[in-house]
Amino acid sequence: MSRLNYARIVYRLLTSPRGWRVDELQRELNIAPRTWTKYRKVLEEEFEPFFARGETRLRVVQEPDGRYLRLVDPDQASEGTRLLSRLASFRLAELLVGALGQPFGNAVADAFAALGSGRRTDSQRRLLARLHEHFGRMLYVRHHARKDYREHGETIDRLLEALVRQRQVRIAYCAANAPHGSGPREHVLEPLTLTLYLGGLYLLARYPGDRRVYNFVVDRIESIDLLPDGFAYPSAEEYDPGRVLERSFGIFFRADGGRERNVVLVFANKPWLQQYLLERRWHPQQRFKRLRDGRLRMTLRVANTVELAQWVRGFGDDVRVVRPKNLLSQ
Repeated sequence: MSRLNYARIVYRLLTSPRGWRVDELQRELNIAPRTWTKYRKVLEEEFEPFFARGETRLRVVQEPDGRYLRLVDPDQASEGTRLLSRLASFRLAELLVGALGQPFGNAVADAFAALGSGRRTDSQRRLLARLHEHFGRMLYVRHHARKDYREHGETIDRLLEALVRQRQVRIAYCAANAPHGSGPREHVLEPLTLTLYLGGLYLLARYPGDRRVYNFVVDRIESIDLLPDGFAYPSAEEYDPGRVLERSFGIFFRADGGRERNVVLVFANKPWLQQYLLERRWHPQQRFKRLRDGRLRMTLRVANTVELAQWVRGFGDDVRVVRPKNLLSQ
């Protein structure tokens, strides 16, 4: 239960500008003052994401209505800059979570309410009023072919609980390559990472006793049960989602790693096309070189070329595949 409590405290501090009033924290988590003191000490001394410039940002701040556990910005920037940055962070988080069709809560509205409740000059209040009116249109995310996860809320909630509590799950899963009419297949998994890619949510997980990592599409999970069996989350040396995915071009990869293949592509001598390619990071190992005739050569190494082939086809006659010769025959 302590891990779940830590997660709740961290989430509250990251999404609430005022923090969490200490007596309310103790009541909602049903913990004694002694336990609260232990939680605070662990977060202050060991939780690195709360550190900035070598010291923790976690503080207990006395307000007229009580003591608050709060993250304090060590920056010496102006109050207005800090407020705008905080509001922008909440808005972007709201947009990203909203891409899943999941409610983010009222972090932005709560932030405006908290800012308006303090002592403000007339000009500051007018600024807040204008921001409140237009803020939803000042920051906007254009989603491409995103999925709607409103009917998968229970699945996502249970996966999040399993991740935080490090518990195994049993899922009924419909794989895309399963024979037609075969129905879902049961899997017992140790969930490791939920990741968002191109509007879709994916679960990286492994089977108990197997160190290989597998990829599951969250909206293909028909049912999920949280099991009593726990597991030890792997160390950073043993598992890192970035390392798992860097061998693919996209989100899909082979659990056994697969043999990496050298890929060489040559793009047409078109300034708009080359600028489009050069200003983006398509793959961790990408390398570009301009050829004497003005064309642009791209090289990389990937173990799974399925998504790469789809990407290359989108350029039509503006790209020539040098290697592997059979890339577009997949």
